[in-house]
Amino acid sequence: RINDVLLDMETSPPPLVAEEIAEGREFLEWVRDEHFTFLGVRTYDLVRRGGKDYLQPAPKMNLGIMRRMTKESTARHSAPLSPGRSRLFRKKELLIVTKAHNRATVHRSVHMDYIGVRRFDARGRVIGEHRFLGLFSSMAYNQSPRYIPLLRRKLSRVMELAGFSAFGHDGKGFLHILETFPRDELFQVSERELLEISLGILRLEERRRVALFLRRDQLEQFVSCLVYVPNDRYSTDIAHKFQTILAENLDGEINSFSTQVSDAPLARLHYTFKLKPADEAPKKAKAIEALLVAAS
Repeated sequence: RINDVLLDMETSPPPLVAEEIAEGREFLEWVRDEHFTFLGVRTYDLVRRGGKDYLQPAPKMNLGIMRRMTKESTARHSAPLSPGRSRLFRKKELLIVTKAHNRATVHRSVHMDYIGVRRFDARGRVIGEHRFLGLFSSMAYNQSPRYIPLLRRKLSRVMELAGFSAFGHDGKGFLHILETFPRDELFQVSERELLEISLGILRLEERRRVALFLRRDQLEQFVSCLVYVPNDRYSTDIAHKFQTILAENLDGEINSFSTQVSDAPLARLHYTFKLKPADEAPKKAKAIEALLVAAS
């Protein structure tokens, strides 16, 4: 199916700038070539009824774990899209990379990776998407983002927006932050969000303290929490306290947790929470950060 999508992009290019199409093609070819475990694909039509948008599965276009619709999935797709999701699915961009609603049942018990390829009509309007679900392979996590299609373009644009020279002290530090950014986050985060978070992390090197960076995913299902804490304050007990504080204040359920502790002055804790209503999550960042500081 992904080969069919690539062929369609070649014979009927989407109404986007040539650079975006070329980078998107290279990313899909990279994904196909041993960097993604494909578990399912479903094609959707984006339809409008009663002034609201709906994603409707196209008949006989589903493979793998998405071949059949579950009751839960049928109920979800019979409801109209929220205003945020409607804006997302109508966005004139070729690709969306995020996390799926369900967990994988092979390899790793984590929420599956979701790669969406938007479909356009002859007038350049978004009419749906091809949605691939699976897991990025270990090769995708071990390769430098500077050599991965899509990520390399994102890093280059963020470096340019930051205005740092790649050869200067701040530029080298900023590039290191980008290259070591959690890989799942790097695929999902927007350029604006990546710029803001990375500049915030860079400033922490001047004043080492506890800091929190929140990001809500595009599908309004999860919130990602990057917490930085001075190494001399880090402990397993602190990590558990932080998790409790975040869960209580985000009204969410822990989805995943990882740590990065090295000889760098700051340890990095990465939590993701599955949310109920997430509308207020980004606005609470400073208040929650104060609670983390007190706990540490």
